[in-house]
Amino acid sequence: MVRYKGKEIIYSFRYSGLMSRKFLAFLYLTFGVVWMALLCGLVAMCIRDGGLNADSTAVLCLMLGFFVIGAFFLAIDLYYRSIEKKYMLWLTDEGLEERSVIPFEYSMRKQGNRKTYRFGVTFSVNGNEITKYNKNYDGFYVLHSEGMQILYSPKFDEVMVLEGSTAEK
Repeated sequence: MVRYKGKEIIYSFRYSGLMSRKFLAFLYLTFGVVWMALLCGLVAMCIRDGGLNADSTAVLCLMLGFFVIGAFFLAIDLYYRSIEKKYMLWLTDEGLEERSVIPFEYSMRKQGNRKTYRFGVTFSVNGNEITKYNKNYDGFYVLHSEGMQILYSPKFDEVMVLEGSTAEK
């Protein structure tokens, strides 16, 4: 995760939230352990039976399935790393502004029992009032509707949200 003055950036209005490194490490560890267990089982079956049979073929298919799922999570990890590089670029803006804001609901979409929101924030920079809206419908607004700490990069026109976001009243 990218940090700014000791706080993690947990959300951007362009890309939404990021997956934590701890969660990705947990996924890699879990898939690695399962894959190694399946590999050990396959080797043991091949030694016992002297070659591939129906059981060892099934284990081989499971291994391939876990390998594909692991490759999918690796692709997600690489995508999030590219987003983090953009965050680092946005943090190089010399005019970076940190603000405490209260978000407002811009629009809501209901899918069955689930409600997702697009939200916005209004703040002023150098006497100019700026209103920004996030690009995606998600549940972030519900969790942070009372307030949030944002970083605004005027050079890149990007809004990022810091962890522990609550507005001071």
